[in-house]
Amino acid sequence: MVSRRKLALYFLVALALAGAYDALRNLPVLSGCNFYSDCPDKSATGTAAARD
Repeated sequence: MVSRRKLALYFLVALALAGAYDALRNLPVLSGCNFYSDCPDKSATGTAAARD
């Protein structure tokens, strides 16, 4: 039988791995133009709906 201490340790390891996976999956968002708001202006080549 798994003791409570081992069960808590396994839970914390799984939580840390899930957090690391989520952080790595979101790296492009943090380094992209949506985060820093320095996206290139594409309104000159967009459609009429994009320019409104």
